[in-house]
Amino acid sequence: MMKQILSCLLLMLLCFAVQAKQVNMRKIESPSVQGVLYQSSCAANNQYVIVIGGSSGRVNESYSQLIAEHCQNVLAIAYFNAAGFSDTLDDIPIERVSDAIDFLQSGYQQGDFSTDSKLKISVVGISRGSELALWSAATDHRIGAVVGIVPSSVTWHGQRTATAWRYQNNAIASLSFARQSELPIYQRASNALQQLASDASEFIPVEHIKADILLISAENDHIWPSKLMAQQIVKRLQAHDFSYQYSHLSVEDDHFFDQQTKQKIAAQLLSHLR
Repeated sequence: MMKQILSCLLLMLLCFAVQAKQVNMRKIESPSVQGVLYQSSCAANNQYVIVIGGSSGRVNESYSQLIAEHCQNVLAIAYFNAAGFSDTLDDIPIERVSDAIDFLQSGYQQGDFSTDSKLKISVVGISRGSELALWSAATDHRIGAVVGIVPSSVTWHGQRTATAWRYQNNAIASLSFARQSELPIYQRASNALQQLASDASEFIPVEHIKADILLISAENDHIWPSKLMAQQIVKRLQAHDFSYQYSHLSVEDDHFFDQQTKQKIAAQLLSHLR
């Protein structure tokens, strides 16, 4: 009897594993949304995760595939470096994410893609994409969960100009550091952060978020101090008696998580998204 039970359990797990990997990908090209839709065969039709990559501005395939293979529908969006968008990270409207939500809610149909108007939306932002993810969650309360991977607590400057982001066509206050310097970028970012007052306008107003928050930082981050900035976010939430759930996980890796680290954080990441 025990062997039969174990055999059934093993068969169920194998079936789930096969099912979880059945992901259909479709390129999305519209005036306001550029990206890739990942449809998981075992995902709820009304549940979507919007994935925002780092400073390339392009679609992040790695995290999108990881999430989609675990029974989540994913819309991976580009926010610059895409057709009809800016070529650089300058003056990017944070409404890019709201546009993506509007796109999903519109009931857009092509082939077997359809959505429920009562969508459950989560947003995952990696590196500079975390700025966009956190700002979006602070301004668009349709977002029910947000994840910042190697996150920033502040809004950083653009690639060519002083302003990376805009909201309602107004420039968002941004923190700058010397673009050309003998100091490593990590040190320049750290020095700039140390000069900020705790109430500086460059800090992202995470207290306005009405969603659960998960922050995943790197102990050995060599690009910017993601662990320190995640701690700053937590302190800001605590200071404002934030009523939603929030947590901070720090992992032994650098700014660019390897595949082993991604698999390690997958359980907590996916649990948060559900």
